[in-house]
Amino acid sequence: MEVLPHFSHVHPLVFNDGRSHESEEVYCCACGELVSGPRFSCVDCGFHLDKNCAEAPVEMNHPFHRQHNLKLMTSSPYVEGHEHLLLLYITYLGGYCNACGGSIGGYKVYRCKACYFNVHYGCLTSLPQTTWHKSDRHCLILTYHEDNDYSQYHYCDVCEKERSPNTWFYHCPICDNSAHLSCVLRGSQFLKRGIKIKESDHPHTLMIVEKVYDYPECHKCGHRCMDLALECLDAECKYIIHWECSTTFQYIRSA
Repeated sequence: MEVLPHFSHVHPLVFNDGRSHESEEVYCCACGELVSGPRFSCVDCGFHLDKNCAEAPVEMNHPFHRQHNLKLMTSSPYVEGHEHLLLLYITYLGGYCNACGGSIGGYKVYRCKACYFNVHYGCLTSLPQTTWHKSDRHCLILTYHEDNDYSQYHYCDVCEKERSPNTWFYHCPICDNSAHLSCVLRGSQFLKRGIKIKESDHPHTLMIVEKVYDYPECHKCGHRCMDLALECLDAECKYIIHWECSTTFQYIRSA
């Protein structure tokens, strides 16, 4: 009997050649796919890894990203208020994002296979947890679910239009004001300078700034940044882009 001590699980995993005729479907706890062949399984708690995932290297250098080694992570992202693991899909054909409400077709997306929860990669990684807007004198907090079931409560206090209780929104717990993501973030004149944002296509943290004097060129479109921009906080990195060129803005605009 082949036994594998794997870094992702507390118990040893036992090899199963997949020839037994089990009626219960078994899914790999790494990739989330249905296991139909050889696998390593935990006899104590029903943890399974298909053979390829179990033998995947913990660290590797890939031709797609030569500048850094890629490390194998032991878990997928969780979203606050969502109980299941999310799996990353490079592209997905259809459906809607549970964060911004926009289409996920053709986008990189995190998806829950257990309950069909979807969220854009950009929404999960780039939306600021807190921000400011002229409609409220307090900090607005990114909120993942609506606790109030009263339908008359589901309105945006910025545009005064109906707001879906099933998508994320910004909320002021002091004033009890709520607003669409797009209403808060789309109007750049209302964004507080100094907010820190993580963009999916840049490795460092960026900060919202407003250039006045030197007007550097945007790394995406090549035009000078004469208004609101995202600037890298790494002192050795000269990366800067227009706010409108950012992936965060593109997700918000498509919502």
